[in-house]
Amino acid sequence: LGAFLLATLSSGTTERQALTGMIAGLAAMTMVWGWALPIAFTWYVFIGAGVTMTVAWTLRLVHRKHSAT
Repeated sequence: LGAFLLATLSSGTTERQALTGMIAGLAAMTMVWGWALPIAFTWYVFIGAGVTMTVAWTLRLVHRKHSAT
C-alpha cells in the first residue's frame, strides 16, 4: 500500500527510494509483530504504509537538497 501511495501521490520518488521505504516498513512491522506490542492487527497496514511513505519521502527530500547544491 505504501508503494502504491508513493506512486500515486509523489511523482518524483525513485525506485531506490521506494524500495528503501518498503524495506524500512517491513523492518518496522517485524518489530511491531515480533515484540508483540499491544496494537490491534488492523493498524498494521497503516503503520507499514506510513513508515514506507515517511522513509521514501525523507530520502527524496534529502536527495533533492543534495542535488541542488
